[in-house]
Amino acid sequence: MSREHVEALRWLYGEWAKGNLWALREIADPDIEGEWSDRAASLTGGPRVYRGLEEIGTTTLEWLDAWDSYWMTADDFIESGDEVVVPMQLHAQTAGVDTVIEQTLTAVWTLHNGRVRRVRYYDDQAEALEAAGLSE
Repeated sequence: MSREHVEALRWLYGEWAKGNLWALREIADPDIEGEWSDRAASLTGGPRVYRGLEEIGTTTLEWLDAWDSYWMTADDFIESGDEVVVPMQLHAQTAGVDTVIEQTLTAVWTLHNGRVRRVRYYDDQAEALEAAGLSE
């Protein structure tokens, strides 16, 4: 099943790289849980944990409001049972500015029967790997 999970996430990140941030709805369980990293949570000013596609969608819209352009790309896909660790890059740009702001995060995705049940974002890759039962 891990290979199928990786392929589902490769598709998702491919869509995200094109700017289609709503692609998550295609592979997410309706009761998905999303957890921001400490740094991202401090930027949003909201809670760290969101439950369900509606909460995640609302939070995403609030986050995107600050950016003229926003996309995400994956650096790797590391399998660990029902979890997949994805070191990733966030790219954002505001109107009238040529500079693209980039941030490195690592996501730990939990999937069951091909559906995303949970995603947790970490500022530190080693912490993410440890959370998935792996080490660097």
